[in-house]
Amino acid sequence: MSGGLGYDSNPFLGAGGAEGSASTTLNIMPSITFVDGVDRAVVAGSYNRQDFFTRYGSNNGYQASASGHKQFDARTGIDVVASYDSSILGGAGNFAPIGQVVPITPGAGGTGTGIGSGAADSGSLPVVSAPIGTAPVVTIPVDGDIGLIGLRQRRKTVSTSASASYLLSERTSLFGGVNASRSTYPGGARQSILLGDFTQYGANAGFSRSINELSSVGLQVSASFVDYDRGFSSSFFTPRVTYNRTLSPRWTLNAAVGGAIVHDRISGTSVTVSATGTLCRTFSERGNFCAFASREPSVTGFGGVRTATTAGANLGYRLSEVSTVSASATYNHINNGAPELSEGVLPASQDFTSVDGSYQRQLGRHVSALASAGYRHVSSGFRTAGGATGGDSVFGRLGLTLSLGGLR
Repeated sequence: MSGGLGYDSNPFLGAGGAEGSASTTLNIMPSITFVDGVDRAVVAGSYNRQDFFTRYGSNNGYQASASGHKQFDARTGIDVVASYDSSILGGAGNFAPIGQVVPITPGAGGTGTGIGSGAADSGSLPVVSAPIGTAPVVTIPVDGDIGLIGLRQRRKTVSTSASASYLLSERTSLFGGVNASRSTYPGGARQSILLGDFTQYGANAGFSRSINELSSVGLQVSASFVDYDRGFSSSFFTPRVTYNRTLSPRWTLNAAVGGAIVHDRISGTSVTVSATGTLCRTFSERGNFCAFASREPSVTGFGGVRTATTAGANLGYRLSEVSTVSASATYNHINNGAPELSEGVLPASQDFTSVDGSYQRQLGRHVSALASAGYRHVSSGFRTAGGATGGDSVFGRLGLTLSLGGLR
């Protein structure tokens, strides 16, 4: 768990100009991992609360997830994930220790087409305990709904996924998976008549074949369907070619390139490029660095399918036995596929940029000091009577973390 004091110049990137406030922050992140040989199960949760001294009242979010991996034999394995998330979109309330990943539920943004996996992006990431410095802190999940940033709109998402993999030969493997999620927006009618709850479900399958000890190629296909409560529906089909290569003992490259055939009731049928890629480097046992980029279909509570382009980098590094730093930078661009309209409607495109860094120093066996700071920017926000949401935000926090538990 962690807690501290901080200040944010525009906590929710809301309309009407920047109004700063100091706040207290509390994060509780319990998790338990069960290991039996090669089988593994993780049950995790997270609760974060931010109380502002002026203007904004309080903000809280909570998540829970359970995941498991079962290896039946040397060839066959399955993975299952179930998760729940309730949080204010765009709030920068998380204050997590470095190396502790906050649960994220793609729900509205996942496409089920992750590289080399049967069920990537189809459920939440469980809280993962990692050696200090190996995983940058994740502070600001967006998941496609950039248009909702600034409205203090809560989204609740329940998601589940199951996947299986089979080693056909020493060089060829098969995989497949199914996923489903339900996203709701409590009180969303007050924000826009366009905002609506929806259910998303899909499946994916593919194969991968090793070229040599360092490289593999493959093919993956996915299909996703979205049903909105107000009657609209959308779907997209994504075939892609994959390539994975170990460039050196420290560098790895993963890439997938193909197309996306999108159909929705708003803009009809279209075809666009779909691609993802990651380039990662490890620093022995001290940490790692990853750069990533993607262009994929994305679902939002405003209805229809948007094209989301994302690029960024994460770094986690252990400076010494007692101190660690992390940093991340992400740029998101959403093409809404519609002209800018009147109040209560999204602009034609939106951009969200975030940069943050953290420093953690161990004070004792279970206690550490933690400092973090960051910058966020939203352009072309949602149009309201008070003006367009968005603008800039600078924040900083100081606090302590307490870690309990161990192997048994």
